[in-house]
Amino acid sequence: MKIGNFEISNKVFIIAELSANHNGDIDTAIKTIRAAKRAGADCIKFQTYTADT
Repeated sequence: MKIGNFEISNKVFIIAELSANHNGDIDTAIKTIRAAKRAGADCIKFQTYTADT
């Protein structure tokens, strides 16, 4: 299977999830992304939503 430029075979493909852990702060988001890369993540999942209130 190929995702973007990554060929996935027998190696585990690690997906980090950013979610709302950055609390809306771009600097915190960038630090979290860099930490995930250092920890060995292959990609990061971003998810957004609009609350229905």
